[in-house]
Amino acid sequence: MGIGVLRLWAVLFVFAVIDLMTIRAQPLMVWEQQRLLHFQSPAGLPSPPKMVGFQVTSPDVPLVVQSPDGFQLSANGIDFSRFAVYTIDQLRKGRQNLFVRFAPERLIDAVQDTLRLTGVQGVAGQAFHLHGSTLDPTQTLDMVNWNIQWFGSKTAGFGPVDDDLAQSNIRRIMDSLDADVYAFTEVVDTLRFSKLVASLPGYGYVLSPYCSGAAGNNSAAYAAGQKQAFVFRKSLFSYIKTRGLLRGSSTAHINWANGRFPFLVEAGLIAAGGAPWHFLVLHGKSGVTLADHEKRKAAVLELKDTLDLHFRDKALVLLGDFNDDLDTAIAGGMQSNASSYFPLVADSTAAHHYHAVSTLLSKTGSRTMAAYADPVDHVVISDELRQVYLNGSVRVVYEAGKWVKNYTTTTSDHYPVISRFKLQSGTITSVSNPVTAPAVKVMKAGHLLILKAPMQAGSVAIAAYNLQGELLYAKDKIPVRAGLLHHQIDVSRWITGTYLLRVVAMGKTIALRIFINP
Repeated sequence: MGIGVLRLWAVLFVFAVIDLMTIRAQPLMVWEQQRLLHFQSPAGLPSPPKMVGFQVTSPDVPLVVQSPDGFQLSANGIDFSRFAVYTIDQLRKGRQNLFVRFAPERLIDAVQDTLRLTGVQGVAGQAFHLHGSTLDPTQTLDMVNWNIQWFGSKTAGFGPVDDDLAQSNIRRIMDSLDADVYAFTEVVDTLRFSKLVASLPGYGYVLSPYCSGAAGNNSAAYAAGQKQAFVFRKSLFSYIKTRGLLRGSSTAHINWANGRFPFLVEAGLIAAGGAPWHFLVLHGKSGVTLADHEKRKAAVLELKDTLDLHFRDKALVLLGDFNDDLDTAIAGGMQSNASSYFPLVADSTAAHHYHAVSTLLSKTGSRTMAAYADPVDHVVISDELRQVYLNGSVRVVYEAGKWVKNYTTTTSDHYPVISRFKLQSGTITSVSNPVTAPAVKVMKAGHLLILKAPMQAGSVAIAAYNLQGELLYAKDKIPVRAGLLHHQIDVSRWITGTYLLRVVAMGKTIALRIFINP
């Protein structure tokens, strides 16, 4: 080899080394947690800040983090603005904290956006997402899907050891979540479960009358099997119907874990004028082998055929433990790593009939099992619900691990997943049962219920109830000034429906019926 050729190789080698060193030295942002934060706060009031830890590898320029509209940042947790700035010296010291808060200046149903970074390179496909809403939980339908790991099982090694503690912990977490709908999987002890729901005022429940290896609740295998359950706030629904899907299919029986068929709950949502919402509680076959994957895939294909045929125009939510991620499969040994739920995910981006809203969990590294990196508990909705879904609201409730001690050993190996939908609010359209003694005049002004009446000195008590008897408003000792009662009730958060108003004044009780329509 000639000297000229050797010199050329030497030059190329030097440039290659320099180029490789440049690539390796490029600053890189490394987040220390799932890349998704959620906030809820009324307009004009900043939320409490949440802290995020991060590191920057090989920093050589300052880091500037910019928030999207409606959010504010701080590097010290005190001074908040749209920007947080970190010097090179700060970054070279290692771990840093970023404080984020939601600061809406106006009413916002839902906003979802990402942080902008200057001075570092983010990992492709790993943007940090923020979600905020000014809607109070009374204005939304909040639904939770939660695998409660062999709840009440008496078989050693299946679920938590202390069933009483697990039940108490689940009750504690449900109190904190205060959701309107819960889709549970792995319910074993039905009597214990009924006691759990009975301890929650205002809730009802239904259970799948079948499970793996048990065609009905009279089967010997039913008592020890994993059932699906649907718990609901009774004041929000006018009726509940249930049935199992695909129960007449022998192939579905095999592919849905030998009889753990999808559990369909049809519920008349009062806020939608009694229109039916369909909740399909899924518990897919478990396992990471190729054979497990093929069964899940075949199960989803058959299910989608049924949904396309019979539920194309229905308000539909699929939720539960899918036992697979939605972006990639958890199984190995395949030529393609496509999820077994790919037909639903593909329809989310192509035909736009289904929307796999929990792919956000996959994108942001939000695991739903403590010991597994990929989320397997998911939510898919039909396009009929897309307008009322609060975009980006789906999240994993990691706080459950702080609300109770030793969560993963005493309660479940899955975390709850919550998603939110906007309820239709309405204006007062009419008032029945007008009264003359005392002469209480009830007027309607959009979202205000106004009561006026000439009265003697004293006080008045007012209470409002929905048709399920739940107290929505109560005010005692309302003063009567200058011989006149004048009182307003804000009903902007009352959903569409009929309400009862009770007025106690001058020794008499007056009942009125209030109608609120969209």
